[in-house]
Amino acid sequence: MHKGKVVIQRSIEELAQQVEREVEVVIWGGASKMEDSLLDAGLRVRRLGRVMRVTIDDENTIGVILKAAVNCDVQVRELREYEPDLEDIFLLIMDKLGAQVKGTSDLMTEAHTGGEKYA
Repeated sequence: MHKGKVVIQRSIEELAQQVEREVEVVIWGGASKMEDSLLDAGLRVRRLGRVMRVTIDDENTIGVILKAAVNCDVQVRELREYEPDLEDIFLLIMDKLGAQVKGTSDLMTEAHTGGEKYA
């Protein structure tokens, strides 16, 4: 609920299915070069150090990742489908709220703040 309106009403599992599917790749050596290669190939990449999450666009995504790893001469230590967590689901909900939420104060109610306006 946001400002008295139901924003989204689904189970956690249903919400998790709406998060874009990603593959998580743990890279050893040359992560920046690998990230650049994946971006040049048109893939969407979120990087957290040596860990990259690549959006699965189609059945060729894994092949593109592995080819980039070979071309960049990096070691792939782990490659697995990423399972969305509560943070990912929260971000999905925030995305659905869109322009309705401009800051944290838009999410806070008197119940959260003890009756005081949150600044």
